[in-house]
Amino acid sequence: MLGYLWHFTHFLEPGAVRIGVSRYTDKLEVTAFEKDDKITFVILNRTDEELTAHIRLGEYCTEITVQPKSIGSGVMTEWK
Repeated sequence: MLGYLWHFTHFLEPGAVRIGVSRYTDKLEVTAFEKDDKITFVILNRTDEELTAHIRLGEYCTEITVQPKSIGSGVMTEWK
């Protein structure tokens, strides 16, 4: 549990505001926050399989691999 909390306390800045997200599968959990033109996301894979996720923001899109039973974070900047 502490490992999960680390992603939120390490990457999220005080005052960040949660923003809406959508997902294409129930196999991944994702949340995102915005502050000072930066978007920070946290993605969780509770399954026993490696999954591919597409992180899309407007016209920008990237693909990431989420390992089984893992959590990951990312920060997007300069997307406007």
